[in-house]
Amino acid sequence: MIYPKQYQEYDRIYTISHILHGAVVSILPKIPAGLLLIYGLNYQLFQYAMGIRIYIPKKKILMEHSEKHLVNKLSEYLLGFIVANILWRAWTYLEK
Repeated sequence: MIYPKQYQEYDRIYTISHILHGAVVSILPKIPAGLLLIYGLNYQLFQYAMGIRIYIPKKKILMEHSEKHLVNKLSEYLLGFIVANILWRAWTYLEK
């Protein structure tokens, strides 16, 4: 997270799910990974544009959103993507 947590509802499960989404996208074959990346980005931008936050496990839609929250979520995706990519490349390199 780049900015301090802004919303009380934003539990660790959401941070973990964003990091895992980014990690899965980084190790899938390129075409599905690209589609998932586009989907994730569009999903986050849709929430931001509509001014809502969707919490799927809690089945809640809250009527507020901010640039800082968007940056935090996207940075979590990016963190998962980068870490998994580094680990995947290291593993495949060491296998040779």
